[in-house]
Amino acid sequence: MSALMLVIVLLAGCGAQDQGADQNGMDMGDESLVPIKVEIRLNPESFAAQEKAVIEAKVTQGGDPVDDAREVLFEIWRDDQEQHEKIEGKHTKDGVYQIEKQFAEPGQYHVIAHVTARDMHSMPQKNFEVK
Repeated sequence: MSALMLVIVLLAGCGAQDQGADQNGMDMGDESLVPIKVEIRLNPESFAAQEKAVIEAKVTQGGDPVDDAREVLFEIWRDDQEQHEKIEGKHTKDGVYQIEKQFAEPGQYHVIAHVTARDMHSMPQKNFEVK
């Protein structure tokens, strides 16, 4: 075996060590590798123009609430609008960030929750109708 090939085999062997194990070989698990999950909810689920609605983003990681998101921004627009409104969400409790909004006109709307938390970014979208 050539010296170069020996070096490659040794380096490959070093890289194959269990990255998530402690010095005793016990798996430590790395929560930072678990992606955040963002669920958009409307309350009430159905509403008319001029009624107030609450838009929430429930943020979790590994099933646990994320109460320390760096940014939660709701981007909202109606189908026929080019201009998108962006509103910063406020943390309430248990990983829930929300805004209260009154829609002036009926129509099909879209919301994207831009969530940055724990060095990750998620942008789920939800479509809904204002009657």
